[in-house]
Amino acid sequence: MTCSSLACRRPPPLKPYTAYVVDHQSATLAAVNLADFQVIASLPVSPQPERVVARPGARQLYVVSALGKIGVAAYPHLHLVTTLDVGRSAKDLNFSPDGHAAYVLNPMDHQVVFLDCEGAAGNPPQGAIPKITFRLRLRGTLADLVLSPDGKTLVASSQSPNLITFISTETRQPLGTVEVGELPGPMAVLPDNSKVFVADTGEEKVSVADVASRKLLSHIEIGTRPTALLLKADGGEIFVLAAATSTLVIIDAFHDNVEQTFRWAATRWRVFFGRI
Repeated sequence: MTCSSLACRRPPPLKPYTAYVVDHQSATLAAVNLADFQVIASLPVSPQPERVVARPGARQLYVVSALGKIGVAAYPHLHLVTTLDVGRSAKDLNFSPDGHAAYVLNPMDHQVVFLDCEGAAGNPPQGAIPKITFRLRLRGTLADLVLSPDGKTLVASSQSPNLITFISTETRQPLGTVEVGELPGPMAVLPDNSKVFVADTGEEKVSVADVASRKLLSHIEIGTRPTALLLKADGGEIFVLAAATSTLVIIDAFHDNVEQTFRWAATRWRVFFGRI
């Protein structure tokens, strides 16, 4: 039996997606075909890679090493463009919305490092070689760095003293500081750039500060020490993970209060958001 009508025809198969993954143990960047979960390409990178981030508007991947190196690779055919030395350590790389600039934390040298990602004029985006344009030294033990969605404000959390520092990406200078709870760590900024939520990892609460006025708004008691924060895509809720107690706390981001608390017997789990 044959069927030639449009209604009977099967849709074409979906094109496979490729995921790019860093392997900490082997110090490699791998391209994985998600159709069959096979590694289709790999590239050696600096030791102790911790994160890979795609640069907006360019076919480049930045691989951040805890030892202070950033490897820049072009994709989909993986090849190394350059390796940038930002200092004795590196973490929490953030790109500007247009991908022209990036910001990375160098905790061991107490610095926020500013990068120009465009490279020399005339180079194709995938071959652009970034350069360091500025180093801002901050006091305390630096823990985390986030960028507001509009790309105008960086927020760095630091311990001893327990502060968050607001930094202008235009002037590259601090705008002000806010005292928060014990051992501030991971942070999340709402999509409208209005508030930043801070995981106070040394006590059972999350601090909330206003980005524009740089004022503390509230301390939210959550009943467990937070480990990580995850912002829901619409900005309405903050998911707080607590590894020590296998707890997930959901915070209403508009009213700064706890909505729900979940506990599991398992000690290892992850939360992610995606589209189906």
